[in-house]
Amino acid sequence: MTSRALFGYTVPSLFNPHLLGCFMRQKTTYALLIGLLLSAFGAVASFATPTTRPTPKPTPSAAHNKPELTFKSVMILLQQQMNLAAAGIYQEDYALIQRAGYAIAKHPAPSLAERKRLVRVITPIREQYRTVGRIVHGSAEDMARAAEKRQMPAVLTAYQQLLGGCVACHQLTRASFQATP
Repeated sequence: MTSRALFGYTVPSLFNPHLLGCFMRQKTTYALLIGLLLSAFGAVASFATPTTRPTPKPTPSAAHNKPELTFKSVMILLQQQMNLAAAGIYQEDYALIQRAGYAIAKHPAPSLAERKRLVRVITPIREQYRTVGRIVHGSAEDMARAAEKRQMPAVLTAYQQLLGGCVACHQLTRASFQATP
């Protein structure tokens, strides 16, 4: 086993084949690490993108003319919240994790037209879709509640379940959504 000195401590090399083999055998650890890494790259990309346009002030007439949310725009909002949850996990910022968890659990619904399209797509797989939806929403709330209690192991477990639910839903519905106009 190779090791390196890091800040005065001897730590095993991350490129040690034996150590990597241990991570590969532990599927849950591997899935969590991959999910956290992917979320981290998304969080870094979202923080690195500067906003150049000022936010317009809301007017009374603009409040009634809200843009219709598409299914894709809702998914983008959820991805941003997942990135924030991952950033909160890295920084042990329980307030950020809690906000992201509740935002995921109570995300806005797409427009009526998009919901009608959704019904057409998921009709053959309705029960699986509902099951995965309960997993996603439930684990997001579990993550937020665990963050309220400052219990990082429970946060990580809920985050892993949430990420697994997202991936399961994508695998279940993506091809159908892309084929539907």
